[in-house]
Amino acid sequence: MLPTALSAAEALAWRRRLPLAALRPGLALVMVAVCVASAVTTWSDDTWTDVDARGLGGALDSAAIGLVIASVAVLLVRPRTGVWIAALGSALCSIDPYSGGIGPAYAAVAIGCLVLGLIELVGAATQRIAARRWPVVVPDVDESTRAAMLRPRSSVLGFAGVCLVTATLGVGLWAHDDAATRAFRASASVGDGTVVAVDDDASRATVEVEGRRVHIPTDVRSYEVGDRVTVRYSPTGVRAEDLQNVFDPTGAVALLAIGLALGGTALGAEVRRRRAATALLRDGGPSAKAYAGEGPGWLPVLAGPGGPTLALLDVLAPADLVATDEGEPPLDLPGDLANATDGELLAAANALVDDPDDEDELVVVPAGAEVLVVGLSAYGDRPLVRVDGRWWRSASPARDPWLLRRWWRQPAAADDRRRADPPPFAGDALPSVPATTDAPPVLTARGAPIAQRSRLAQRWDVIARAGAGAVRRTPIAVPFLVGPAAIVPVVRWLGEALAFRHLVPLAGVALVGHAWVSAIRPRLRLAPAGLWVAGPITDELVPWSQVERVVADGSALVIRVQGDAVLLPVRRQSSPLLAGDPDPATAATRIEHARASAVTKARTSATPGRVSRGPDLAFLAGLLWASSAVGTGIAVLLGR
Repeated sequence: MLPTALSAAEALAWRRRLPLAALRPGLALVMVAVCVASAVTTWSDDTWTDVDARGLGGALDSAAIGLVIASVAVLLVRPRTGVWIAALGSALCSIDPYSGGIGPAYAAVAIGCLVLGLIELVGAATQRIAARRWPVVVPDVDESTRAAMLRPRSSVLGFAGVCLVTATLGVGLWAHDDAATRAFRASASVGDGTVVAVDDDASRATVEVEGRRVHIPTDVRSYEVGDRVTVRYSPTGVRAEDLQNVFDPTGAVALLAIGLALGGTALGAEVRRRRAATALLRDGGPSAKAYAGEGPGWLPVLAGPGGPTLALLDVLAPADLVATDEGEPPLDLPGDLANATDGELLAAANALVDDPDDEDELVVVPAGAEVLVVGLSAYGDRPLVRVDGRWWRSASPARDPWLLRRWWRQPAAADDRRRADPPPFAGDALPSVPATTDAPPVLTARGAPIAQRSRLAQRWDVIARAGAGAVRRTPIAVPFLVGPAAIVPVVRWLGEALAFRHLVPLAGVALVGHAWVSAIRPRLRLAPAGLWVAGPITDELVPWSQVERVVADGSALVIRVQGDAVLLPVRRQSSPLLAGDPDPATAATRIEHARASAVTKARTSATPGRVSRGPDLAFLAGLLWASSAVGTGIAVLLGR
């Protein structure tokens, strides 16, 4: 039985499904609103006694809160899984006696999520039952595509591993805090005391009880000097707590619930993906003839010429259509850089980094091209698409084409087109497609661009570039001022939670300061005596007498010095070459003018000068950040 195109009626009946536009942002906003309302309601009661923090009830309360928090993240990425996590977390919160007056709202959210989840299950089952009538095709993919489909995704497994380790740490922290709290309360004394001082940052209060002073946290209650409180305190230590604001050892259970929810979702999605890929390659899947539409990034698959859109696919082109540099010989520079040509040095400079812009070359599917979709039983599957005899694999799950405002409207086939200027279909005839040549047969003016990376990767590229651009526009003095101003209050706020073992992680802020200044400060600085070249720790002053020549092209700058060369690639996210961020050609001209001016003014001689060194600004910034963090931490520890 050969694959055939679906009729408009069949396509409209198959794609009837609850849209992601309703689940993803809608439920996430609802869960955030309920969380905020719950926090406001709970904080209105500023007491937390032994009864509240006792036994499995406190653990259940923390687990429910963790599930609700995790559901917000899962709803944004995997809404059809997140709806069940939201239902479970909301149900647990609704029966929690400490949820305040927000319990009924949690119950309503839980019922709503349960109903949406059941609607989703019915919709998916309906789609899969309808797809069983489609012909089954076993795709004959090449080995590279097969390996890519079955290869475990290290990023997903790594994220799942981090989440599960976090969950394990939550269990360990819960056990440790519970044991320490039981031991403290077994030997502690109880007495009435008076608040004699409150820290400037209101993180703790000092209470005088029976002739001694102890510190109690102020995370739930607020205190003023002179308040009378009943405290439980250790006769031999410094630990103490207000009987109306006791420490809850079950708080770490929220960390356990978040780790299990996020890690389990990621791991389950990867296991299902690999099982589905194995079944598709071994047994085949339902197939349907379709036609490529136009769309911004995602490929709209039409049920017929001018017909309704079946799904949006995020597909990757096969390896033989992707332009690569594998056929170019590797750059083999002479061992002596002094004998290398300018062209070889510029090529070596460009090869030092991978340019993200070089990956923006797009392979596109011609609009109106006939394609074969295999393995699309329901939304959420990752089908294969055959275009001109080549198999394209899915980088992301197939999704519905609906916007929320269009979901309930059943448009006519001709009205449901995701393009402003549709091709002139005539009956069942396909639009003309340019004849193929030796070049990849996918470069057409009206094709829908399909990037060779997933949609998520493209979004992260945009975010990374915007962030790098914002960082590069920061004045050089800002990291030196903002770092200590932000670090010192944060370290002081840690207070009692700070220990000497935390000083080493605190020193890690040096990497942030170093990276920030490295993105701002120019890699080259002009000086009367020579050219300063920035390094990770020290800067080198190369005398003008050693600078022989400066060459540049559109993406690299090479400074030839006696017996060596300085290679500086230039990319969109690179730190500036010189002050003012000039392009390589302008920077080369400025360096040559500075060298000629120095020689003319007799500030240098023909005798080779000595290369001197000085501390790099980025290194100084990292040192300042680390000193601020560690120094403040030591002061807090010694001041207790």
